[in-house]
Parts: sequence; C-alpha cells; structure tokens
Amino acid sequence: MKQNEVGGVIILNRISVVGIVGGISAMILWVNFTYINPYNNPTIAGPLPYPFFLLFIPACLAIFSSLKRNQKWMFVAFLWSLPMSLFMIAMPDIFSIYGVISVFYLVSFLLIRFKGRRIV
Repeated sequence: MKQNEVGGVIILNRISVVGIVGGISAMILWVNFTYINPYNNPTIAGPLPYPFFLLFIPACLAIFSSLKRNQKWMFVAFLWSLPMSLFMIAMPDIFSIYGVISVFYLVSFLLIRFKGRRIV
C-alpha cells in the first residue's frame, strides 16, 4: 500500500478512505440496528445472526480489502452486502443508509480496479 507521510501523520489515498468509511459506517449502523433499534429487543431472543453475517462481516471485509487494495475482496464485500442493503433501503428509518454504504463498496472497488487508468 502506497502511503504519503506529512508531518509524521500518515495520509491514506482516497481509494482506502472510501472503503474504510463505508465499512466503519456499516459497523456503527449494525450496532445501532442490533442493540439500539426500538423495534428489536435483543435481551429476549439475543441478537439476530443474519444482520451480523450480512452487514458486519462484509464491513470487516471491505475495510481489510481497502487497506490491502484487493479488488476481488472488495467486490465480494459489495455482492455479499447487496441483498441486505437493498432490503434496508425500503425501511423508512436511518437504516436506509445501508444502500449508500453498498454504493461506497462499489465505488471503492471501481477506484481500486481502475487506479492509474484514464477513463474516457
């Protein structure tokens, strides 16, 4: 990973930032969806496993792949989170932001894929 150092602070490229912001946002929303959601009571039935596997794990994969700049894993994270993100878009709450996060994964994949190429 190529990084620039300015005044002792490491600045990541835009490619890494898009994937990392998307992944961290997805993790924060997953915590909100699982534990703070007023429509869900995790103390009775425990946290739901589906959002963990469909939202949290792809977020971890997106962060990892954006740090390593691996386009295949970023595309896998995008495809993995896409069904749940499309479902969440229909919700009339803050969770519709998952659609934007899925677009972040796609943009990060495209930035990694076409890095250094001129697109006309």
